[in-house]
Amino acid sequence: MSRTEKRTRVREAWILRKGGSWASSFSLVVFLLLLVAAHARAAAAFPSVLIFTGGFLEWSRGRHRLRNRRYRPLRRDIEAEVGFARLQMLLALVFLGGALVGSPPWIVGLGFTTTLFLLFKSAALSSPLSKKEEKQSLLKQTAAEECGLIGRWAENASRVRKVPGSGLILGAAYQRAPAEHISALRYVSMMALYCACASYLFTGVALGVTTVAPLPSPRVPSSIGLLLIGIGSSQNDEESDSTPTYAELCEEIRNPLSIGHQLGPLFHRDGAIKAGCATEPFRIADTGTWVSAGDCDGELRSLAVSAPGYDPEIIYGTPARFALAAAHAGQLVGLEVAEPNDGDVYLVVTRDGTFAFARPTRSLEQGPEHPQSCSEVGGQARPFARLQPVMVNMWSELMQLREEWVWPKPRSDDSQIQAFTDTFDASRVAEGSCDGSERCWIESGEESWSQEGSGFVSLIELSTYMPATGG
Repeated sequence: MSRTEKRTRVREAWILRKGGSWASSFSLVVFLLLLVAAHARAAAAFPSVLIFTGGFLEWSRGRHRLRNRRYRPLRRDIEAEVGFARLQMLLALVFLGGALVGSPPWIVGLGFTTTLFLLFKSAALSSPLSKKEEKQSLLKQTAAEECGLIGRWAENASRVRKVPGSGLILGAAYQRAPAEHISALRYVSMMALYCACASYLFTGVALGVTTVAPLPSPRVPSSIGLLLIGIGSSQNDEESDSTPTYAELCEEIRNPLSIGHQLGPLFHRDGAIKAGCATEPFRIADTGTWVSAGDCDGELRSLAVSAPGYDPEIIYGTPARFALAAAHAGQLVGLEVAEPNDGDVYLVVTRDGTFAFARPTRSLEQGPEHPQSCSEVGGQARPFARLQPVMVNMWSELMQLREEWVWPKPRSDDSQIQAFTDTFDASRVAEGSCDGSERCWIESGEESWSQEGSGFVSLIELSTYMPATGG
């Protein structure tokens, strides 16, 4: 082989390696963007922790200097820094609360703008003061000199320097700031602001990219995926790639994570084909409960509910219609959901009591294997058994009496009578009915009892005998 051919092959190999490196870097960036967008609320909350940390550090440093008599000539400037630090901590708490209950895109945009202002304002305050401190030989060039607590940590670390990690403490504590520079701790607090600003920017880019040009769901890089789950099927990848994205199916709200109130992740998890397209959420009057309906071609497909004291949940079918009506009437309090043995148990908690909807399996007839929209799901869903609040309480008592789980099921020859069937062989073990909505009875063998009034039952009361949760 000639020298020219060798050089050509070396050049081609270098180009391939370089191209692979760029492709890997791009894939990693895309993966991180998708990961951040999928956890937008946590990503929006994280920078507020950095902002608060920087503010608290600066506030503590300022308070320490105000107690030192040598800093009295600079008292006014230091008090301005302490006041700015208090403002910074207050804004951090506001952004944290907003990220937990508000819309992530708004919090990210406002947070980035405010943090950028804080960063420039911090530089404007600290630079002149740093110059004054330097003139009076008060500027500390290491964190150990500036903070007695850090100095004590460094001293302790020096005595156990052979312990791994102790050298890092010493190095950080005695790292000297260059001449004509702000103090070491002030540098750390400004870096916290800088990182918070960068975090807001990255989160904003992630939300913007996934909203304007939706990307496929985040997948673990192949090198990691092979170690965790083995080699995946290329056929499954092709099917996943051919499935329409949420934004393609839902034009009104293209990114469900933007609706806030902990409702968006529910639609993001179940997808538009199953849950329909999320609609604008509304708040139930005089409560902290938020509701968003999932719409499919103008019909209700699902209902997502986020209520104080309850985990955010999404329900389907008849229970969703019942809960939405209760929400419009101002009666809905919250939801509890379980999936025992591939069935469904929905508890719809209202001001009048707990209504239960249950079914042992989800479908009587399967629909198309790979639907492309919510209208193509098809199939025949198994109807729910609906229990009045008093009957829910008696259902719980029946399971306590039998010490095993039973499924409620409407009797085929009389829809007003509920049959209760064994979870293993579906044999009928009891029957019950309600006279109106406030008086119910159950017969099980020779046992018979009735109750009146209302009832509030939690999922934990039913879960003692509940079969294992299905997938």
